[in-house]
Amino acid sequence: MYYTTENENYRKYGIVLLEVYDETLRTTVYHYRKPTPSERKEIILNYIIDNSGTPIKVNYLSSKLAVSDRTIQKIIKELANEGLIKVEPCFINGRQSGNKITYIGEPRIKTGKELTLDLLYDITNPYGFRDWDWGEFKLHPNLDLEERINQFEILKDHKEKLRKRRENFLSK
Repeated sequence: MYYTTENENYRKYGIVLLEVYDETLRTTVYHYRKPTPSERKEIILNYIIDNSGTPIKVNYLSSKLAVSDRTIQKIIKELANEGLIKVEPCFINGRQSGNKITYIGEPRIKTGKELTLDLLYDITNPYGFRDWDWGEFKLHPNLDLEERINQFEILKDHKEKLRKRRENFLSK
């Protein structure tokens, strides 16, 4: 499996692209994942909790979440302002090499329902992250009204299935 790279066009939109070889189809299949900003923030917080007190590379998180380094820095600053984390610069040979980030919020009990990078990259998408690209549902002007309505219904049904999958995941 390959993850989104710097060269992917989707990176600027926060769309994680998973590339998987399908043995049945004998071809490469692409899966999209697009966490919402609040889901992204929770993924980052859970990553920090799991790696608390260690240097965390912003560019690692930005590549895994297909967003800019600045987006990750903004989220880390928000979490620090909320009193959930403490950020300390790390120095190697007199030069800053990153930040040591420590979780200082209320203790959390792991339930298995936490949003994580592993969950985001799970091919089965058990949580129900958005898994389509809007480009697939653009309403082209040459489509007749019936076809536009049909496209809208397909998207609406898919969004409802993801909502139910998310509810089911969180209720187990």
